[in-house]
Parts: sequence; structure tokens; C-alpha cells
Amino acid sequence: MVIGASGYVLFPISFILESTFYLYFGAFMNGIGSSLLWTGQANYLVLNSKPGMVSKNVGLFWIFYMMGMLPGNLIVFFAFKDKQKYIDQSTRMFILTVLSIMMGVGVIIMYFLRRPKPKRRAAPGVDSGNLVLTQGGPGRAFRTALRLCVTREMLWLMLPFCYAGLHLTFFSSVYSSSVGFTLKMGESTKQLVPLAGFFTGIGEITGGALPFILNNRKCGGLSLIMLTGIVSNVFSYAMTYINIPDVAAFGNTWDSSLIPPNEYLAVLCSFLMGLGDCCVHTELYSILGTIYPNESAEVFAVFKFVRCLCTAADFYCSPFIGLHVQLFIQTLFAILCLACYVVVQLQYLSVKPPGPRKLTTRNGLREDVHYNGDLKEAEWEKQSSRRDSINSDSGYQDSSIVANHLHIENFICK
Repeated sequence: MVIGASGYVLFPISFILESTFYLYFGAFMNGIGSSLLWTGQANYLVLNSKPGMVSKNVGLFWIFYMMGMLPGNLIVFFAFKDKQKYIDQSTRMFILTVLSIMMGVGVIIMYFLRRPKPKRRAAPGVDSGNLVLTQGGPGRAFRTALRLCVTREMLWLMLPFCYAGLHLTFFSSVYSSSVGFTLKMGESTKQLVPLAGFFTGIGEITGGALPFILNNRKCGGLSLIMLTGIVSNVFSYAMTYINIPDVAAFGNTWDSSLIPPNEYLAVLCSFLMGLGDCCVHTELYSILGTIYPNESAEVFAVFKFVRCLCTAADFYCSPFIGLHVQLFIQTLFAILCLACYVVVQLQYLSVKPPGPRKLTTRNGLREDVHYNGDLKEAEWEKQSSRRDSINSDSGYQDSSIVANHLHIENFICK
């Protein structure tokens, strides 16, 4: 994570040097650093999270992470004061220097994070000492990542991964630039760019608090957090369509859209996009950490790869596509993202066995055995029939025999 964060710091420094070579080199190192940092910190979160706490821990992480947008955008907001069309060199150098120093301090703090202990999650009633944690090199991790790519869960989640990358590009680059290019917003239109970023951060922080507010509540089996995020994004796309002109994606313009451009509506859309981005990422992190708790590094590497691939493609294509067409594409992918997420959540996380069963031990005590909710029905029936066969042959129900039997069958219990 420290190496990845260092790559982030090199990006603003490359703008200070004002060299074409350093700009491309800084962008390259920023990409490498991003992949290392996000994969590492996602794995770090899962390793330090108890089962069932991944969503809340990710939300808490997102709150602290997005708090960094507030001071940075406030600095830019006041630095851009009375600058309508162009930003002078001294202002750019001041902003880049301050932000680079702040990022460097963050890298130093990250170095002192406690290193987590690798662990495997064992089933209740199964001796954790019998679980062997195997560690391999990069080759093994790469093969594991490739194997995970073709699992049914990951194939369904590919579209949500793509949407996360497309939405990130849109609200962080395309939308903020379009707001700054819409000159009818007022004399201080350039100040709206950092102000929009500030309210995006407020939206991200609000989204990070939702796991604690909603407490994993569902609507018809669907997580309310993901539903809230997609609805917020689609609503913001509709408001952007009527507020920002189509040609604003290409440069400064005095054109209007369906209504005269309104700065308050533009800031509201920034808040909603930040809220939606946090909700989508929080739920994707949570579902990946739940389905693949022991392959967290590999699965988050796949997520980061797909997301960055779509981000790069969107960055390349966005200068040639009008804003309204991009809004239509974003809306389409948002709906597909929600549909695919519903399939994964209902098919792989909401299939629960018929409740905990009371098992009688040799000494007459009764003991609860809970099974993981993501077991397939067929696996549950097979597991139940084999366990009942063992019980009928032995004449009693021994919890230790059942636990060992489940361990052999590779069913991980809650």
C-alpha cells in the first residue's frame, strides 16, 4: 500500500515539473500505484473485518477516505476566486504544491499501519488448527485470479465492475469539466468545479454512513444501499440532462440545455453522484469480501483491473462524445449494474437453509449449528441427507461427528 500511495504522489509532482515526459511518466506511475493501493487496502479491510462486518467497515473506510476531498476542494475553491476562464501559473503551482505535501504526509502515516495476520475462517465446531493456510507467490496468485474470473459470481459482477469505472470517470472528470465549461452558470463558473468536488465528497461521506443507518436492511431481498446508490445516480443523470448543455463536454460554451443552467442544481447533482458512487463501491466491496473471504487479494485485483479498463476506455472516448449521449450510456449501465447485482445477491447470498438445527450430543446437551446462507439448495439437501444417514446409523446425533463431516465436505459455516 505504501508503494501504491507513493505512485499517487508522483502524479501531481509531474504537473509541477511541466514536462511532457514527466506528465506521461506520472500518469503511468499513478496507474500502477492505483492498482497496488486499492487492491492492497481492500485486502487489508477484509483481513481486519469479522464476518458480517465487511459492509460497515468499508463504509467507515469510505468516510475517512472521502474526507480528503473536503480540504483539497476548499483550497482550490478559494484559489480559483475571481478566475472565470483561465487559471494562471502561480495559482496552479500553489495548489499542486499544497496537495503534494498533503499526499506525502498520508503516505508516511500509512507506513505505520499495523500488519494484519493472515487467517482462514473456520466453521463453528471445527478446530481452527486443522485449517492449513497455504501461501504462494505471484504466479499462484495470478492463476487464482484467472480462475476466479470464470466463476459464475464473477461473470455476473463484471457489468457492475464496468459501471463503477464508467461512473468514476464521468463524475470525476466529464461532469466537473462540463460544469466549469458552462459559462452561463455565472461569473465565477470555474469556482463551481471545486465546489462540485466538495459536495461530491459530502455525498461520498453520506453514503459511507448508510451501512450504519440502514444496518443491512433489504427491500424485497435487495440491499437498500445499492438501490439507493443506483436511484441517486439515475436521478442525477436526468437532472444533468436538463441542466447542462450537450456541447459542454468539449469546451467553454454559452449554450443552454432544456432549462437555463443552474449552479444549485449542478451542485446537487454532484452530491447525488458522490452518494451513488459510495453506495455502489461499498456494496461491491462487501459482496466480494463475503463470497471470497479467503481470496480477497485476487478478487479485488480482478475488480480493479476491470474497473480501470473501463475507466481508461471512457477517458479515451469521452472527448469525442456529447454529454447527453454519455448520460444515456451511464443510465443504461446503471440499470444493468443493478440487475446483475440482484442476480448475485438473490442467487448466491440469500439462499438460506431452513434455519439452525438442534443437535443432541452424547451428554444430552443441545447445540445450535448455523450454516452459511450462500450454500446452494442442492448442496444443502445433499448435506442434510448424508447427515441424516449418519445419524440413523449411529442412533444418536454427535455434534463433533457432524462438524468434522461438514469440514470434509468443504462447507464453511458461519
